[in-house]
Amino acid sequence: MEMQGVDPRPELGEFYSLICAALTAGVRIVGHNVSFDVARFNKTALCWGVGRQCTLTSAPFLCTMHSATKHCGLR
Repeated sequence: MEMQGVDPRPELGEFYSLICAALTAGVRIVGHNVSFDVARFNKTALCWGVGRQCTLTSAPFLCTMHSATKHCGLR
């Protein structure tokens, strides 16, 4: 696969380091459409061969989209 764009490895490494440290410390991380974001981060890290300190799943994050959907009774 041909890679295009800017090399994301330095930022991905820093991102995973910060996120893993926050999750280890019990910090609650909030995002919107977390399952989409987590999938994109994991896929990009895999494609670029970035060693991840932890595997991201959407479970420990608070997803505002999911919460609002349930709260408002949306489908």
